[in-house]
Amino acid sequence: MHAVNSIDDAITSSSFHFGGVYVWARVRDVGHAKHHLLVARDEKETTVVTAPEHLASLDVIETNGDRWLLLSIDCASPFYCVGFIASISTRLRDAGMDILVISTFSRDLFFVKEEEGERAAELLQGMGMRVK
Repeated sequence: MHAVNSIDDAITSSSFHFGGVYVWARVRDVGHAKHHLLVARDEKETTVVTAPEHLASLDVIETNGDRWLLLSIDCASPFYCVGFIASISTRLRDAGMDILVISTFSRDLFFVKEEEGERAAELLQGMGMRVK
């Protein structure tokens, strides 16, 4: 892990790569969780983020109609980088992009609509982030 002194340092010390295309589904049941990127449960519903080819294995109630491209970001200082997600989100928002964000233990997963992927990557590089 890299020590960071500022949000700009954190961003320029971080990297990203494209991680595939995904869809969101609200489901009744998840048979094989290992086939999906994320399974999230709360008191209201079970949501699965999965590759389109894995939808058939789910008991789907409904899906979001869009396909989302994953930009997988390796933060230079995970958990301890105040404003990291907000800075990236603001840059993408200012460009008129709708985003979805999930944080895992070691990565921040930013999703943009599939057709906006290249433009989002250019914006991240414009902030100083490296492509991995």
